[in-house]
Amino acid sequence: MEPEQVRPCGDVAVHILADSSAVVFNEATQQLFSFDPLATYLWCRWEAGVGRDDLVRALDTKADLGAPSAEEMVDRCLSLWQRHHLIGDQTVRPAPEPGDYEAAGPDGEDHHGDEPGGITTSLQVGGEAYELCYASAELAMTVRPLLAHMEPPRRGGPATRFVLSRGPDSFVLRQGGEIIEECEAVDEILPMVKFCLNVDLLEQGQYAMAFHAAAVVHDACALLMPAASGRGKSVLTAALLHDGWGYLTDDSALLDTQNGRLDNHKPSVRGVGFDPCLKEKAWAILQPLFPTIDALPIHRRGDGHRVRYLPPTRRLVDDGRAYPIEWIVFPGFQQGGDCLLEPVATAEAMQRLLQEAFAPSQRLSRASFRTLAKLVENKPAHTLTYGSHKDAVAMLRQLRG
Repeated sequence: MEPEQVRPCGDVAVHILADSSAVVFNEATQQLFSFDPLATYLWCRWEAGVGRDDLVRALDTKADLGAPSAEEMVDRCLSLWQRHHLIGDQTVRPAPEPGDYEAAGPDGEDHHGDEPGGITTSLQVGGEAYELCYASAELAMTVRPLLAHMEPPRRGGPATRFVLSRGPDSFVLRQGGEIIEECEAVDEILPMVKFCLNVDLLEQGQYAMAFHAAAVVHDACALLMPAASGRGKSVLTAALLHDGWGYLTDDSALLDTQNGRLDNHKPSVRGVGFDPCLKEKAWAILQPLFPTIDALPIHRRGDGHRVRYLPPTRRLVDDGRAYPIEWIVFPGFQQGGDCLLEPVATAEAMQRLLQEAFAPSQRLSRASFRTLAKLVENKPAHTLTYGSHKDAVAMLRQLRG
């Protein structure tokens, strides 16, 4: 095994942590690995061009393992690194599904909205420009008031165009003249439109990375709360809004770019623009905080859930501004559980963030990886387990200081 034949691959990025362990990311295979301090030491020496035999002697001297044990560890590391395409020739696997980062751890013209009685509106979604064309005034009256807060003060520049119309048996959403989604009932229209706009933004928008996360703001600094569905993000977000935090998003948070490049010094986040979406179980929980919640329209999502959209008192997404991330908290609601805020190790925080991540073209870049590594190292992450949103809000109030 000659060193020059199996040098570290060019698609690998390494971030060494304060405890001398490391997080290693393979862009080609989209895999994330954790190295302990000894494996990190071996990697750094190997990357510097040290051969296998010299590596064994160096490890024996450093760790006093004895030659046989040092030799076994070096060979095991080199074998694992080759197997996972960290060194040597790489065979690139198909891109993973969105959010499935492993841890080993153009549009054509469509004039439906220009028919007599049709109405075209501009929308700002996650900083991107869209046009939503209603084929009739009746459709506009049904949906437009619920999206009015996303209409920019003035139009400008090219925009992605969607057309909402009514067919013989369903309501139809088109893009480029083709049907992309349809629903049968009036109360399903807004969730359908929201879903399609969000999907298009994630696939075509200008951002570095998206997280399945909520985000709120205090004193111009963002609290990022990544979590899978059903972990209580939206209820906790609503409770924080009642406590005075500003609103960015309850579901999709975009890691911002500066002139097309990541801001490595102050990773920032922006929201998408949609109001917090509250499932039926949340209505009674939040009614003491928001007495008018029962008067809000009820909608039905594609997954069958009945939901209401809660208008925040302080929206901070209308201008597309991004806010520097100051706190990272992974929330988890547990019925009747105690409220616990516990620190998360940097490597684990990286893995948990990547589990809730979506990158353009479904591929995380090494630049994005390095920014995330700096983010979680500079801004310690926590898990928040809670059985009461009041206790959770109080705990987060202490965290922010």
